[in-house]
Amino acid sequence: MVFFMVQPLDSLLTGLVDILGQIILMQLLHKLYDIKHMSNSKIYKLLTTQKYSMVALTIGYLIPFIPSATVSYVNILINKNDFKKQLTPIVIGVSPFAYLYTYGGDSILHLNTSRIIKAAVMIVAVALIAAAILFILKSVKKHTKKA
Repeated sequence: MVFFMVQPLDSLLTGLVDILGQIILMQLLHKLYDIKHMSNSKIYKLLTTQKYSMVALTIGYLIPFIPSATVSYVNILINKNDFKKQLTPIVIGVSPFAYLYTYGGDSILHLNTSRIIKAAVMIVAVALIAAAILFILKSVKKHTKKA
């Protein structure tokens, strides 16, 4: 079955460009903005108060509707001057969607309706799984505060 057959180079290139874009965004944010601008953000508060902040960062990069600028800035704050730790959630969070975007784009380019539907279903499934993880983390946090 050739369900996820995309040119490996295309997927790799999409992932590398997305990772490079996140790194550039992180560096620009570090130079241009002050933490006072971020302290009122709900996403900032959510990511910095998690017990496992690296997992929260990874999920932040994975979910496409969370602003990546906020996640990148929180990444800078949590992992201060350790570039390797800053890079880890970016690579893990960005890679699955880079592959799915490549697969979906290739499907659209070749006008393959069944592959377009499969790509859309996979993107929605990954987003739902990530959202479920966020809700689980939120409920665990709520229950640990009560105890």
